Amino acid sequence: MQHLAQTRRLAIALKRRNKRESPKDAVDGSRSQETASDRSIAESTRKIARLTGVLAIIAVVSAAVTAAQWWEIHSSSAQVDRSIQAANRQASAAEEANKISRESIVAANRPWIGLNSVTGAKPIPGQPFSITVTVINSGHEPAINLRGRVSGTIEFNGEIEKKITPDCAFCSHSVALPNNPLVAHVEFDAATMSAGVVEDVEFSKKLILVRGSYRYAGAHGDEHTTNICVVYDPKTSSFPNCESGNDAD
Repeated sequence: MQHLAQTRRLAIALKRRNKRESPKDAVDGSRSQETASDRSIAESTRKIARLTGVLAIIAVVSAAVTAAQWWEIHSSSAQVDRSIQAANRQASAAEEANKISRESIVAANRPWIGLNSVTGAKPIPGQPFSITVTVINSGHEPAINLRGRVSGTIEFNGEIEKKITPDCAFCSHSVALPNNPLVAHVEFDAATMSAGVVEDVEFSKKLILVRGSYRYAGAHGDEHTTNICVVYDPKTSSFPNCESGNDAD
């Protein structure tokens, strides 16, 4: 019985002690909960900081990759532009070379009408004076649609007119084969070749001139013109070229 009473007194004492200590335990528990919450917040903050750092690194890497891709695309585009420009230059050069080649072939094979010879006897007073003009096609193709005119004049020395015989619009068209001569005649009648005129020609007071113009086309349809001008030399009875009026294209 005495032992049972002691047990009861001990239980009552423990109960009272627990009642006295419960507010402190509650405070300690609250503090423990606050400490755990702080730790959780700190841990979350660290995680967020780490995640932010990772995102920042990813953003930097992504920006670097994007910049590299842009540079590569830009460089490729520039390279393509340079390649296109180089190809265009090569194409232009090739086209120009082809044009020059075609023109060279045409020029090498085209017809060429030129003066071959001009002959005439020594003028005699009161007698007709005849001059023979010969042109020839020295090219490799026929000269087609050929039309020409040759005329002669007697002019005072120093007053020579710089003129070209006009196109013979009403002349018949002909064809001059390669190396085929074409002959024309210039006639001065007896009345024109009076004694005074012949004397003026002998002393170079007056000049006997022959002018001519020939127009023709090649096989490719290209038009050409040959102009001639010669003057009678009484010392040699020949017909050298005038100072101007001789040209061909």
